[in-house]
Amino acid sequence: MKPRSERIKPVSRIERNRERDAARALGDARQQLQAMQQQLDQLVCYRDEYHQRYARALTGLQRAGIEQYRRFLAQLDQAIEQQRQLLQQCQQNMDQCRAVWLAQRSRLKAVEGLIERLQAEEHKQAEKREQQALDERALQAHRRRPGPD
Repeated sequence: MKPRSERIKPVSRIERNRERDAARALGDARQQLQAMQQQLDQLVCYRDEYHQRYARALTGLQRAGIEQYRRFLAQLDQAIEQQRQLLQQCQQNMDQCRAVWLAQRSRLKAVEGLIERLQAEEHKQAEKREQQALDERALQAHRRRPGPD
């Protein structure tokens, strides 16, 4: 029969794969969050530039042009708000992925710790059996030796 530490190793492999998958999902979530943040930054930058152009052009514009600028700024503000909401969702997703990864990493460490303890115990028991066998051989050799006459 296999030692307990060997029987538990497949569980360790499964947990290691799960931890790796969780780490990959966390990495993907981080990348998505960064992409969403970049999009938001670009929208805000574009809105700021457009607003500055609007402020400079305000004096020479007709009423229809001013209204068109305002509508476009309102659309940009709406797009920025939507992007912020998406960014918040991505942040929540990343936080959830991090929690899953941390939990999985903890499970993996627990299984690996159990395997190490079992291996140490198995090693200790093997040494004890070996010492008992040596003691038994020494005792039998002593018994076989002829005593003083």
